[in-house]
Amino acid sequence: MSERRALAILASLAAGLVVARAGAQTAPPPVAAPPPHTAPAPAASAGAASRADDLVQLDFNDVELSVVIDTIARLTGTNFIYDDRVRGRVTIVSPTKIPVAQAYAVFESVLQVKGFTTVEGPGGSVKIIPIRDAKESNIDTVAAPSPTPNRDTFVTRLIPLHYIDADAITNSLKPLISKDAAMVAYPPTNTVILTDSASNIRRVLSILEAIDVESYKEELAVIKINHADANVLGQQLADVYGAEVSSAGEGGLRGGRARPAQAPGQ
Repeated sequence: MSERRALAILASLAAGLVVARAGAQTAPPPVAAPPPHTAPAPAASAGAASRADDLVQLDFNDVELSVVIDTIARLTGTNFIYDDRVRGRVTIVSPTKIPVAQAYAVFESVLQVKGFTTVEGPGGSVKIIPIRDAKESNIDTVAAPSPTPNRDTFVTRLIPLHYIDADAITNSLKPLISKDAAMVAYPPTNTVILTDSASNIRRVLSILEAIDVESYKEELAVIKINHADANVLGQQLADVYGAEVSSAGEGGLRGGRARPAQAPGQ
């Protein structure tokens, strides 16, 4: 066998050996597919609204008003709308826990101290505005006999009067209302229309309740006397009732008879 042929046979055997060894190698184990990505379960929101009877503690030491607004928003689930006019620093000291509903009332008082109030906003939100703008805003109107809420938010109250004149009493009450309040009388129904903080309206109502009572007024009456002497009888009535009496043929008595004052229209 020639040398060239021998080399060819050896090369062929070597190639077969390489193929055999390659085929004998074990295929690498398949790589496991990564599990599908699962979003983590959402954690409980720190700002979830509390129930009205849940107890909370309000302690703020010289913080921006926006911090208090954010806290109340998280506690009550209320969406507040306000602009950069709503600012200032406040301090609230609450040594004991109070219900969330009461915390909101405290919040309204804080706003009033800083010159702001709350009014109804779009979509169930609450707008915080300067008190001076409340009269032209969408505030609640409370008519009798509905009670006025004991809060520091601005409302409009319709106050019908029974015995005193609404137009006259408004002048007497104006020194008692807030600086940014508004009060007018509506003579056709003898009603006072008052826009003020609900807490101050309650104070005005208590005053009106005390003075809007049945009273008496003087009137002129002409009484015909058939059998007694008009001069003598007139003097006797004057002594008893303190009335002004005059007689002219048929006795005339001024103020000798009093009747309850009637509300307008009665």
